[in-house]
Amino acid sequence: MKLAFWEWRKLFSLPVLWIFIGLCLLLNVALIVPEAQNNRDFFNDVSFIGKTLGENVNDEFNLRLKEIATTQNRQHLLESTLYTKDVFDGYTTTQLSNIYKNVVSNDLIAQNLVDWKYNLLQKRVEHLSQIDASLDLYAGPVTHDSHQYFFGTVVRAVITESILIGILCSICITGYESIFKTKSLFCTTRVGRKMWIGKTWSAVFASLMFYILLSVLTIGSYFILWNYQGIWKSSVSSQFNYIIDMFYARPFITWVDLTVGQYVFAVLVVGGGLVAVFTLLATFVSIMVEHIYASAMIVLAFFMVTIGIQSFLPEIGLWTAYMVNTFLPVSLWLSINMWFTEMGIAGVVPFHETLGIIINLTLWGFLTFVALRIFKRKDIL
Repeated sequence: MKLAFWEWRKLFSLPVLWIFIGLCLLLNVALIVPEAQNNRDFFNDVSFIGKTLGENVNDEFNLRLKEIATTQNRQHLLESTLYTKDVFDGYTTTQLSNIYKNVVSNDLIAQNLVDWKYNLLQKRVEHLSQIDASLDLYAGPVTHDSHQYFFGTVVRAVITESILIGILCSICITGYESIFKTKSLFCTTRVGRKMWIGKTWSAVFASLMFYILLSVLTIGSYFILWNYQGIWKSSVSSQFNYIIDMFYARPFITWVDLTVGQYVFAVLVVGGGLVAVFTLLATFVSIMVEHIYASAMIVLAFFMVTIGIQSFLPEIGLWTAYMVNTFLPVSLWLSINMWFTEMGIAGVVPFHETLGIIINLTLWGFLTFVALRIFKRKDIL
C-alpha cells in the first residue's frame, strides 16, 4: 500500500494529467448543458408525472393524466399513452433472426450462432410480455432519444475519457523511472524489479479512481438537469424504448429484467471493467516496449487496427471471424449504447459485453503477468 501511495503521488504531481481531466470535464459540460431545452423540460415533466401517477401506463394512469393534462407537454404525453399496448404480446424474434441470417448467409457457423441467439431471445420476449414490462412509462415519447443521448453520448464520453486517463496512468507509472533515468538503479536487484508489480496495481486502481471521479462529476451534473426521480423503477424495455441496427428498429429487449436505475448501475460497472481492461493492455505494452511514446503509439495502433479489421471482415464475408472480433475491447466500446440487449450483429451470446469484459480482464491480466515475469529476467540497457 505504501508503494501505491508513492506511485500515486508521482502520478498526481503531473500537470498534464490534471489539465487533461479538466479538459474532459469541460467537454462533458459542453455535451450536457446545450442539449435541447424542450426535450429536457418534457423529460422532467414526464418524470414528475411518473412520480405522481405511477410508472405503469394503464387505464387508471390515463384517466388521472387527463385530469392534469393542462399543458402542451402533458397533452402530448396523453396522446402517446392513450393507445398503448403490450408490444411483446405476440412478438417473435423470427424476423430479426432472418434479417441477420440473410446478412451472414455465406457463413454457416455465423448463421447457426444467429439462430441460436434469437431462439434464446424469444424466451425473454415471452417473459417480458408476462410481466407487462412494455407498459412502463420510462420517459414516454422522448424515451429513445433521451436514452441514446445519455448512454450513447454522456456515458460513452465518460468511459472513453477514463480509458484514455487509464492508458496515461499506466504508461506514466510504469515508465516513470525511464523518464527520470533511474530505471537501471532500481532494476539492479530483484526487489527493485518487483516494484513493477506494485506499479501495475497502482495504475489499475488509479484509472478506476479517476473513472469514479469523472462519473460522479459528469453524471451527477447530468442528473441535476435531468430529473429521474419518477422513472428509476421503470423497465428499460418500455414500449417507448427501442434500438436501431441495420436500419431496423426493434424493442429494447434485455437479457435480464432491468429498471432504469439498475441499467445505469450495470452499465457503469461494466464500463469500469472496460477501463481496467485498457489499463492492463497499456501496462502490458509499456512493460514490453519500455518506451512511453512508442507504447502510446502501439496502443493507438491497436485501436485503429481493431476498428479496421471489424470493418474489413464483413466485406470479405468472414462473419465468424467478425463475431470473434466483437469480443475485443474496442468492439465492446463501440456498442456501449446497446449493452445488455441482443446487440444485433455486434453480440454473439447473451450478456456479450459482460462475457467480453471477463475474457479481456483474464487475457490482459495474464499477458501482463507474463510481461512482468519476462521483465524480472530482462537485461536493462
